[in-house]
Amino acid sequence: MDDDDEIDPNYLLKMYSRQHETGGDAIYCGLYGHHIKNGVTYSPINTEFNEGSLLFDFFYKKVRFHIGCLFIRKQLLEENNLFFDEDLRLGEDLDFIYRLLITCDMYAVPYYMYKHNYRENSLMNSCRTITHYRHESFAHEKIYSSVMQLYKGNRKEENSYIIESK
Repeated sequence: MDDDDEIDPNYLLKMYSRQHETGGDAIYCGLYGHHIKNGVTYSPINTEFNEGSLLFDFFYKKVRFHIGCLFIRKQLLEENNLFFDEDLRLGEDLDFIYRLLITCDMYAVPYYMYKHNYRENSLMNSCRTITHYRHESFAHEKIYSSVMQLYKGNRKEENSYIIESK
C-alpha cells in the first residue's frame, strides 16, 4: 500500500472473509482513483467483478485493480516464486499482477475498498525522459517474456496478439 493511499475500514475483514469462504489463494476488490489536483473526489475505476482465470479479462480491461487491491496467500507467493522483479525500475507491479493471474484463479470482493491517489509530482506523472522510456521498454519486454513463458494454455497465439497490440 502506498503511504498516501487509503483503504476501507472493513478491507481486511472482507478480504479475509472472502478468502476463507472460497478457499482462494488470491482475492481482489474494486479501486477508486483520485487525482490530487482540483479537490478531493474519488471515482470508481469501472470493473466487472469476475472470478476465476482473469488473465484475458485483465488484458481487455474488463477487470481492473491496483496492486493494493490484492489479498494473497503467502504460501502461493512462496511456492510459485511470485515476488517483485528487482531488475525492473518501472512496471514491476504490472509484471507481478500478470504472473499472479497466470498462476491462480482470482476471487472478488465486489466493493470499491481501495483508494489510490495519483499525485501530480509522482514518478508516473513526471516529465518523461529517454531513460524513463528505456526502463518502460525493458519492463514491457520483461512482462511479455514472463507471460509467454508462464502461460501454458492453448491460447498462446491470442495471448501474443494481445500483448503486441498494447
